[in-house]
Amino acid sequence: MKIQYTNVLPPHIFRSSDNKDYLVPGWKELPEGTTIEDINWTNPYTSKNTILGTTIGSSGDTYIITKHSNGKITCSCPGNTYKGKCKHTLPYINNTKITRQ
Repeated sequence: MKIQYTNVLPPHIFRSSDNKDYLVPGWKELPEGTTIEDINWTNPYTSKNTILGTTIGSSGDTYIITKHSNGKITCSCPGNTYKGKCKHTLPYINNTKITRQ
């Protein structure tokens, strides 16, 4: 039997002094014999990012263009990393009709 657990923190099983097992954080009492393998952990903030492609910068370095789960398109180049925008993402933004914020 799988127990669903959604939290940003990974699950842990705590055994109390009266030999009851609890899922923490949250202090949910568990059925006897439950192991950590019986816990189906989902992190609600795990992003589903998609790599759209790569591009070659003016220095010859290869950069990765990524579309994030919130719709934002970013590049791994120094310009995007430090300024939040770069010329490498423009073709992807224009093709997908996504506006930057």
